[in-house]
Amino acid sequence: MIAQGFVLMLVGMCVVFSFLVILVWCMMISANFFKKFAHFFPEEQNTGNLKKISSDHADVAVAIAAVQAFIK
Repeated sequence: MIAQGFVLMLVGMCVVFSFLVILVWCMMISANFFKKFAHFFPEEQNTGNLKKISSDHADVAVAIAAVQAFIK
């Protein structure tokens, strides 16, 4: 019974190891593919649309009041 358990454990570990090796291999192939064809997949460059930070302290005061109300 113990020998069968060890065989089952060995088979299971080999299956998991094989899956992980195949997974790493596929990831390396896809990384090489995207490096080679990166010019077909341009990244968006979003400049100038940043939200300006306001100097209004009302939001901070509301947050502090909410925390104090929650604690009491």
